[in-house]
Amino acid sequence: MRSFICVGAALLLAGCTPGGGPVKVTANLDYANTSLGYRNSGVLSSGQLMFWDLQTNQLVTVPADIKLQSKRPTRRRDLEASQVRGFDFKADASLTSQKEATLKAAVQNKVKFTVKDAQRVDRRQIFTAVSTAYTDAKTRGENPFSSWRVDDATAYPARFKFVLLDDEVRASSESIELLGERTASGSLIVGGGDKGGISVSFPNSTTAKCSGDQVSCYINASVFTVFLNQSGGLDYKPTGFDREALAAALRDLS
Repeated sequence: MRSFICVGAALLLAGCTPGGGPVKVTANLDYANTSLGYRNSGVLSSGQLMFWDLQTNQLVTVPADIKLQSKRPTRRRDLEASQVRGFDFKADASLTSQKEATLKAAVQNKVKFTVKDAQRVDRRQIFTAVSTAYTDAKTRGENPFSSWRVDDATAYPARFKFVLLDDEVRASSESIELLGERTASGSLIVGGGDKGGISVSFPNSTTAKCSGDQVSCYINASVFTVFLNQSGGLDYKPTGFDREALAAALRDLS
């Protein structure tokens, strides 16, 4: 059984408030996109298929039994997850676009995670696995064209996509590290000091962790358009996508 400790992080962003103090910002790093993939802060698993409405940025789990095959896992070693993007945050005062950009840049460039005893597990022949699951569902007398919402996806391919969770990074633990000009009282100070810059605070009670025996701490996704081929079978076209938008959709799904 996999277990996760899902947490956010408290960030303080110096800004203009009536009292002249910093704007208090609470950031949620669950499902943030990183160099290792999405932080798997919930119970998402490889082989999970989802229907993505780009217009509303909502995901719906598809009732599909996708059996993915794995390549040989890499050897276990410590890995780093950097370039943290696509996180959520709330502020006790409004932020200018410039302050918001500063906040995002600080987290992206000065926050990283280290995952211990980690190994990559890459999947292969993912579209074959999806086709097999689709055909098997029809053989069982089901109607995946409707239940998978293939009807909507083929009618409005620009709006509707499919998301398949695939490659993973499994590890035993995760710790957060703050990189910056200096640190004080457990906070990362970025820029012009306590008042003029940004103070990023990560209390002990909210330090992000994954913990267990080879837990799926990070997970990646393939996004594709579906269409019907001449024989009536399901075919796929991989597509680029907004990784930060998917991070937000994954948080809403969980």
